[in-house]
Amino acid sequence: MRRAQLVLVTACLLAFVATFGGCNGSDNTTTPPVKDGGGATTETPTGVTPVVPTSPPVADGPKRTFEIDPDNSAIEWNAHVPIGTRVGGWTTFEGTFEMTGDSVETLQGSVTVDMNSAYSDAVEITNKLKGDEHFFQPKEHPTSTFKLSSVKKGAAGYDVVGDFTIRGITKSFTFPAEIEVKDGTLTAKAKFDMNRQDFGITYQSTIGDYAINDICQLILDIVANEKAAAAPAAPETPAAAPAAATDAPAAAPGA
Repeated sequence: MRRAQLVLVTACLLAFVATFGGCNGSDNTTTPPVKDGGGATTETPTGVTPVVPTSPPVADGPKRTFEIDPDNSAIEWNAHVPIGTRVGGWTTFEGTFEMTGDSVETLQGSVTVDMNSAYSDAVEITNKLKGDEHFFQPKEHPTSTFKLSSVKKGAAGYDVVGDFTIRGITKSFTFPAEIEVKDGTLTAKAKFDMNRQDFGITYQSTIGDYAINDICQLILDIVANEKAAAAPAAPETPAAAPAAATDAPAAAPGA
């Protein structure tokens, strides 16, 4: 009888613990701990789907390299003057671009312009571009550069972001461009405004067609040809094994 009472009391205690131990209104069960990328351990509550970080899409295809064809390309400018428009540009420049597969948005690259190759539609203006301290100063700054940062698909063509360095001053620009890659040739066309004062080109004149507006246009017409991919290196040929030595005695003379 005493044993039966002990069993009954024990059963009641277990029932009490099971009933009131889970009445806090929440579910405390968790999924097994998961280690994050940094080695720390985190726990995900039951019923909550863990957020898995995703990597940005990566373009498929081989790495491709394009070199500017200066004979079929042009880097030009125009500037408004009281009697019309002055035009000019540079004849010597080079550049290389790289991309993955056929994805224009993976383009990276740079262009270097020889500032001593500047020209215009008038000899006196050309001389000022090369010699006047208020223009390009090619003796102190023989080259200007453009470094491409990114290319994104835009409403019309592509939006190009990059840094221009002129007279040692670097400014970031975003401008629209038409870009196409076809049959191993990359073509890019763009026309956009630049303020010459941003690069320290402070030339001022009030004399007729020598008075140049601060806002000028840069005009790019680029053709770049794809370089052939380098052939894989041939495997090394193992060296020939040395001839086996023989212990046979040399034949006696006259034998």
